[in-house]
Amino acid sequence: MGDINVRLLQNPTDQEFERILDVYQEGFVHDQILNVLGANTRDFFRSRVQAALVDLQLWVVELDGEIGSVGIVSPPGKDLWDTEEKTKIRETVSPKISPTIKQWLDTELEPLHKNRSLIPGGGPEAVYYVHLVSTHPSFQKKGLGTALLGKLEELARRDGSRVALETHTDGAASMYRKNGFRTLFKGVVDFKSELGTGPYYVMVNDCGLP
Repeated sequence: MGDINVRLLQNPTDQEFERILDVYQEGFVHDQILNVLGANTRDFFRSRVQAALVDLQLWVVELDGEIGSVGIVSPPGKDLWDTEEKTKIRETVSPKISPTIKQWLDTELEPLHKNRSLIPGGGPEAVYYVHLVSTHPSFQKKGLGTALLGKLEELARRDGSRVALETHTDGAASMYRKNGFRTLFKGVVDFKSELGTGPYYVMVNDCGLP
């Protein structure tokens, strides 16, 4: 099985930072939404990691000392782009998207994102919200994602809170259900292309509630 270690990373070394970007890029290589946006790039993920290091949580899961899974989490009271400093980070690397893709974002994806308001207590800022979680393909099905979710559940129980997230695949949603999550909303993403459609879930784990 190997030795699994979940660690909150606050000052990553250059080597750790590059490994984190590797895990994100390889883990999301087949993500339809990121591919539509042209956002599966190191710059895109670098901006998210840099924002997390401002005042959020950057979690890594190691197997035998090597980072195999990564998660960006906003604790209660925080959000990914809730400060000017973090917004500027995002703006420096936002992918240049065509008017057609911009229209798709506005008409198809953003209306789905509004369903995050269904998260009890006031939306993402009321919970431990998982923004980006990825496991490197060579580390999948080894318990790393479950270990990370277990750590977040531990924190939510301590604080009397919840853990919430969104996901775009049925397989991931099934895994989250096995780890105590329930579905708040399930919708359909229409890619308006040969990709067809895909699922969109908002899910929550009420672990910290009586």
